[in-house]
Amino acid sequence: MPPPCHPWAVRAGSHGGLRSEFRHAHPAHHVLANAATFLLEGDERRVVLGARDDGGYYLLGMRAPHAGRFKDIAWSTDTVAAVTRERAWELGLELIELPYWHDVDDAASLARLFSEAGGYAAPFTRQTLSELGIAAMIRPPSAETGEISCPTSLRPLAKTAGCDGACSSRRRDRRRRQDMNSEDRRLSKGSAGQGGTVKAILFDAYGTLFDTHSVRDALEAAFPGRGDYLTQIWRLKQLEYSWLRGLSGDYKHFGEVTRDALRYSLCTLGVVISPERLEALVCAYDSLRLFPDALAALDGLASMRLSVLSNGSPAMLAALLNNAGILDRFEEVISVDDARTFKPSPHVYRLACTRLNLAPEEILLVSSNGFDLHGGFRFGLRTARIERQPAARLRMQLARQPIGPVEMFAALRTQSECLSSEPDLSIPSLLDLREAILTV
Repeated sequence: MPPPCHPWAVRAGSHGGLRSEFRHAHPAHHVLANAATFLLEGDERRVVLGARDDGGYYLLGMRAPHAGRFKDIAWSTDTVAAVTRERAWELGLELIELPYWHDVDDAASLARLFSEAGGYAAPFTRQTLSELGIAAMIRPPSAETGEISCPTSLRPLAKTAGCDGACSSRRRDRRRRQDMNSEDRRLSKGSAGQGGTVKAILFDAYGTLFDTHSVRDALEAAFPGRGDYLTQIWRLKQLEYSWLRGLSGDYKHFGEVTRDALRYSLCTLGVVISPERLEALVCAYDSLRLFPDALAALDGLASMRLSVLSNGSPAMLAALLNNAGILDRFEEVISVDDARTFKPSPHVYRLACTRLNLAPEEILLVSSNGFDLHGGFRFGLRTARIERQPAARLRMQLARQPIGPVEMFAALRTQSECLSSEPDLSIPSLLDLREAILTV
């Protein structure tokens, strides 16, 4: 059985709800509100998971009951979240991940809670610990080692909580390895000693903030039974045409590239439609759906300089961002149109640096597209990969027969590229960006 918890219930369909453990140190009610919103906006296949850094989870939300499929999980181990993820994928559920957080179940994790800058207020917990004289005994992490100092007199608390300190040790080791890997990548890019902090964030639009697969509904309505196929081939050909035009010096704006790619896709089926119908379908790119994590992530990063860098033409981007209601979130909306070429040309990333008046190492490029991340890496930008399709989930899908166009697209376009350009960050959701950026 899972550990006892107090559910924070939300009406989400006839049987849906959220399951949350409140002994953890999650700081913000808006995370619970976001989880509820994600559930209410989705269908019965939607599941929301908030994983902890010790391998468990602090929240699991479902639109419909799937509890029978989550039996036989080894509770209170560091594989709970991973196994829960795999079960959701096996069921073909739509999994949305909330930011990672940590548990508080021993002295070291309590110290970590107190050390977090601007972190959790926890007024009643702080008052109790203050009355016991514990708060003053906990010192912040060492700047050199990251170790949290816990006096010997507090160590019995760990045993009382049923933990001998090994759990916290594993957490610290995992964080230290992540920090070391991140630092190694920065050194390999030659950015060490060049200013350090990220001063601006550049978001890719198509596939990162916006779901290009959301054109499927329009395509399925126009061509019943062919929606999945046309969605994938249209996007693949759109990218291929951008690269062909960029390499050959035959630049046309992205609207024309998108139109030509759709014409090609329809021709593979022997379909010819009127210019008016073609234009109506192309306009679906002006109303792509935001990914469920995008709005909350932008809200959480509002204090930073945020901009968009996209293959889209100025007109396409203005329509897209306006329709989504997020145009005012960005300092700059940078189209490749001014560079007269497409990603991953270095001219595109140079244009971004010029517009932002920043050096490459002061900018973090956030994208789910491997070609974009590689181009940004080669130019010297810091990079963050949004893992929209985890490798484990893809392998499960490819193990099924037959392999369809959706699986083929995922295999081609959603995985980390084997080009020796590993990103500084690789995270499952935009919601993880605010915390993860502190390690870059």
